[in-house]
Amino acid sequence: MRPQRPQILLFCLFFSMLLFFAFFYLFSPAPKLLERENRISAGFPDLSFDSYRSGRLSAELSRFAADGVPFRDGLTSLAALSELALGKRERGGVLYTDGGRLIARPRGDGEFAESNARAVSRLLAYGVPFYHFTVPTAYEVYTEGDARFSLSDYYLTDHHLNEKGARRLAEEIAARLSLTLPTVTHARFGGDFYGTGASALGIDLLPDAVYLPRYAGDSALSARAEGKDIPVYDASAEGRRDLYTVFFGGNYPLLSVTKKAAGKRPRLLVLKDSYMNAVAPMLADAADLLLCDPRYFEGDFDALIRSYAPDAILLVSGSELLCESDALTRLFDTW
Repeated sequence: MRPQRPQILLFCLFFSMLLFFAFFYLFSPAPKLLERENRISAGFPDLSFDSYRSGRLSAELSRFAADGVPFRDGLTSLAALSELALGKRERGGVLYTDGGRLIARPRGDGEFAESNARAVSRLLAYGVPFYHFTVPTAYEVYTEGDARFSLSDYYLTDHHLNEKGARRLAEEIAARLSLTLPTVTHARFGGDFYGTGASALGIDLLPDAVYLPRYAGDSALSARAEGKDIPVYDASAEGRRDLYTVFFGGNYPLLSVTKKAAGKRPRLLVLKDSYMNAVAPMLADAADLLLCDPRYFEGDFDALIRSYAPDAILLVSGSELLCESDALTRLFDTW
């Protein structure tokens, strides 16, 4: 029995689509940045016998192939919509809660908490006042509650503190150190903000917004990193998906924030992660800051403390830095 003409046409259409996707996949340049997912795409792996024997080569090839799939963003969004429509409320480690708030589930199990605590305790040997401020994750607030922060202190689609939460943290730090914070007004920056939660979920649902703390005299703030002056509020972030990078343009191993013609002020050495970025512009009105991000700093931390001679040392971070990363342990292991 000869195949009917519609069946032949359908087969040809399907085969043509396969050929189109194959040629598009093979000959289109691989994206270097997956902007929606806020990460660098996986590069082609190094080919070696060791990577083949360990199984690492297969995993790296899979990541490389997945990151280069044509129309990846659209297909990811379609998959996310389908799962949500079927009633699924978690995807990519992100919970889709009532009201549309996105909350990231912790990735680790606290395996580094003990070693990080031992490492941080070495700061007490300097005889300099030490203060520790930990920001709980939105997941911890959602599942366990917290006396200091509520869910409204976090962005709807991102794990960071919003303008309300950042101000709350700044006030907590200022109260402990007897500093006076400026009175601020919050100015919206850029358009709609879809943060790390939306990136992990794979779809933009409820829009969020980033607000900057502005106050009289904030134009006198000066920031410097990697041997060059950088803006406290990076206007170029408006062209990026991650609007949170408006604060100093992102993270640096070392970042100093001072105020011009401010006279003698307290000198604070702050071990931090990105939660501190939204707080620093307010705190810098009252003190000179040297911000050290242990995730990126590879220098001699002991020499840094002795050369900077701080009036106080602070650790300001999310609980992830303490429990899910060995950055603090590695920092102090270099002593």
